[in-house]
Amino acid sequence: MKFKVVIAEDNRLEKKNIKFVLDTIDECELVAEFSNGGDTLDYLIKNKADILLTDIKMPEMDGITLIRKLYDNDIDIEKLVISGYSDFDQAREIMGYDVSKYVMKPLVDNELEDAVLNAIRKRKAKYEKEDKQEALLRQVDKVRPVLIDNFFRNLILRPYNSKEYLKTHEQLLKIDLFEKNITVATISVLKKKETEDIYEFCALVSEFSEINENGIEYYPIVMSETEIAVVILHLGDSAEIYTKMIEMKNSIIEKYNIDILIGISQSTKNTDIVNILYNQSRSAVQSQKDIQKNVVV
Repeated sequence: MKFKVVIAEDNRLEKKNIKFVLDTIDECELVAEFSNGGDTLDYLIKNKADILLTDIKMPEMDGITLIRKLYDNDIDIEKLVISGYSDFDQAREIMGYDVSKYVMKPLVDNELEDAVLNAIRKRKAKYEKEDKQEALLRQVDKVRPVLIDNFFRNLILRPYNSKEYLKTHEQLLKIDLFEKNITVATISVLKKKETEDIYEFCALVSEFSEINENGIEYYPIVMSETEIAVVILHLGDSAEIYTKMIEMKNSIIEKYNIDILIGISQSTKNTDIVNILYNQSRSAVQSQKDIQKNVVV
């Protein structure tokens, strides 16, 4: 693997010396060289590179301003500053901007080579870590439906989940848990059908899995052979969800001819009380069980 290097240096002799050192390192590939910070910044905003070797004193934009702008623009690159002793005090201003190394001019011994090799080691470690994370995410994607089911089942059944636990799973499962309102619906099948009709019950679950639309996300969890809990994340209020549930009830009756009750909880942004919302929606269903007809409560 070759690591892409960019040079920002206006002194031709110094630039020649830097290139000579880079030529001795097999893993380096010089991809661009500039004589001022402005052109260097423009290039690095548009192109990915691994290592920047920059002087401090340059026309148009000096090295200190360049380093700061790279930091402010969140451009990921190893920054090596090469400058004279007289510029050292000035260079201390940017040591908090992820500068990997300050190398003194004139270049002596193997100081620059060691600095570049150290930057390469850091880059290798970074890429290896990213590769492992990508491999993990690919594995997560394969079992994502199971992880999502377990996550929302925990929210429903456990009275409290730590913020750290919620944040970690929100990022891992790509769920906007803290950005939206939370409502829980309980769907109860009034008349249990024969065992062979389990396929209709599975189809009922899939109805909610496939209708994420207009900023509303539905996460159905099978709680028993006759009951489904649906965690609903949405931007609007509970009235909007009530309307959606009436539409879903009518669609289910038309497609499957299943008698159902739907109970709907209050809406909240409080992730600590999802189990309370579930109990609200389930109580609404239980209170209407004797009616034995399709309603939304």
